[in-house]
Amino acid sequence: MKFYTVRELSNNTKAVQETIKSEGEAVITNNGKPWALMVDISDSDLFNTITMMRRAKAASAISQLRKDAVSSGKADMTLDEINAEIKASRAERRAMQSADVARGVE
Repeated sequence: MKFYTVRELSNNTKAVQETIKSEGEAVITNNGKPWALMVDISDSDLFNTITMMRRAKAASAISQLRKDAVSSGKADMTLDEINAEIKASRAERRAMQSADVARGVE
């Protein structure tokens, strides 16, 4: 997989296009960090490609949430503990909304 900087993309778009056409993808970096993934698509598979990319991002986010839950110990919470957290969060939200209404903020 080829990596290009944002500046290279701007200054040499043709080379990036050719790489994407031949290799199917290229990573664009910004300040040395991955910023975007460019992939070769056609009119006929645009919707499917977007759907698959969104699913992959969602799966990655869920995986990260699970890892965070395990490392923080929240993965071991009981159903009663989870329900108590939800109840407390809802009560806090209602209190904040009531305070906003009292101040005339919506």
